[in-house]
Amino acid sequence: TWLTEAETAAIIGKLNAAFEAKKSVYQAYYEALDAGQPVASLKSWYRIANTYLPACRPLRRTRKRRCTAMPQWEAFTPMQVWSWDITMLPGPYRGINYCLYAVIDVFSRKIVAWRVEQAEVDDLAADMFGEALQEGPRPFLLHSDRGASMTSKAEAKTMGELGVALSRNRPRVSNDNPFSEAWFKTAKYRAGYPRHFHDIDHARAWAAELIDWYNNQHRHSS
Repeated sequence: TWLTEAETAAIIGKLNAAFEAKKSVYQAYYEALDAGQPVASLKSWYRIANTYLPACRPLRRTRKRRCTAMPQWEAFTPMQVWSWDITMLPGPYRGINYCLYAVIDVFSRKIVAWRVEQAEVDDLAADMFGEALQEGPRPFLLHSDRGASMTSKAEAKTMGELGVALSRNRPRVSNDNPFSEAWFKTAKYRAGYPRHFHDIDHARAWAAELIDWYNNQHRHSS
């Protein structure tokens, strides 16, 4: 049955009181239902609120999202675009890990710089790039995800001084850095990958042998 004018007015009165208390239509309806005075269905309450009280409804906070374009770049020869990331290597005990820093040339897939350290440190990453870029041609672009070291002021300063532009993943997008991620999978799924490393020297020796094999013997699918 259709609501009478008195019933509609009663719902409007309850909604006005709820809106002044910063409550939603949903809350107002179920408070009336608990009191034995629902008068109409929840759908009717929403219809009346939209028809008679659209300006009075409290606005719910909405999550702000940034519209970030997908990073796009092309490499036609070696030493144009580099990609880098850091992965964890398991240490001898739970909670002990070593950090493998690795920089890959996107066109040739060559590992052009790397190091294994006890922790992820901004200055260590900046030093690695400073050493790698002292001699020879420099890339025009360095791509990475949005990790702490990748977005640090130390890296931005080093790259700015060397004239290298920075590119990063979109927020909350994990597959915008495929070259580094694919290399880490190659490294960790290769036969002989240790279950854990006895110490940092063991990790560095393994990384040196791996990178020599990858750069000089491995046959890349591309």
